[in-house]
Amino acid sequence: MDWSLALCMPRCPPRVEYDLTAMGRTLIEPAVALAMWAVTHQPETAAARRAFDEQ
Repeated sequence: MDWSLALCMPRCPPRVEYDLTAMGRTLIEPAVALAMWAVTHQPETAAARRAFDEQ
């Protein structure tokens, strides 16, 4: 994968730290926009689910 890096550290218990690559960081803005859209439209999606379940 080109969007994240893993750094393994020899410890007990084992530890791994993850970081985004430059390409991965380009996903932050669209991911935040998608999350904001989902929160904004939550009432409509909940209503649509209820309507579907009532069919």
